[in-house]
Amino acid sequence: MLMTGKPIVSTPQGIAGLPPSTRQYFKIADDTESFAAAIVNLLSNYRKVNIEEKLLESIFGTQVIQEVVSDIKSLI
Repeated sequence: MLMTGKPIVSTPQGIAGLPPSTRQYFKIADDTESFAAAIVNLLSNYRKVNIEEKLLESIFGTQVIQEVVSDIKSLI
């Protein structure tokens, strides 16, 4: 979802577990009213979100996923 370049609204629970370096790319809403307001605001004032591709690759890239899968397999 971060690679789409579109703004993202989430709850604190929705981004739980994500690296702190990615949290700046989310609009965080604590309740239903602020969630809806954030969506309306982003739709009214759309701006493409530019996220450094190298950052995303270092956190969510194929190599990282392969390492996690390998670690999980070694535990089985």
